[in-house]
Amino acid sequence: MTKYDVSEILCLIFLYLCSREDYRYKALTVHKIGIFGCAGLVYTLAADTMSVQSMMAGAGLGGMVILVSRCSPDWLGEGDGWMFVVTGLFLGGRQNLAILCIAMFLSGIYCLLGVLLKKYQKTDHVALAPFVLAAEVVLLYLK
Repeated sequence: MTKYDVSEILCLIFLYLCSREDYRYKALTVHKIGIFGCAGLVYTLAADTMSVQSMMAGAGLGGMVILVSRCSPDWLGEGDGWMFVVTGLFLGGRQNLAILCIAMFLSGIYCLLGVLLKKYQKTDHVALAPFVLAAEVVLLYLK
C-alpha cells in the first residue's frame, strides 16, 4: 500500500460519510469537513503525496464551486463546494476536476431520468455527494 493509496482511502471514507449525510438531510456539517480537511492537509504535507501547487489547485476548484454556490443559491449548495475543497487537498487538482465532471454528468443523468419518470419536479433538490462518491469509485476503477 503506497502513500497515495492511504490518501485515496481517507478520501473515500470522507465521501462516504458526506454522501450518507447529504442524502438524508440535504446538508453537510462543518465538523466533518473541518476534521477531514485538517487531516487531508496534514497527511498530504507530511507524506508528500503531491506538490503543494496541485493541492492548492484542487482546493481552488472547491473554492470556485463555493463561489458558484453563492452566486446561485438554489443550484448548488455551499457544503458541496467545501466537500470539493477537502477532496482537492487529498487528491489534487487534476483528479478533483475529473471527479467534479463525472459527478455532474452522473447527477444530470439521474435528474433527467427522475423528471422524465415523474419522480422529481424541476424544483426538487438532489444530493450531490453520492454522485461525487460514485465518481471517485469510477476513477479508482479506471486506474
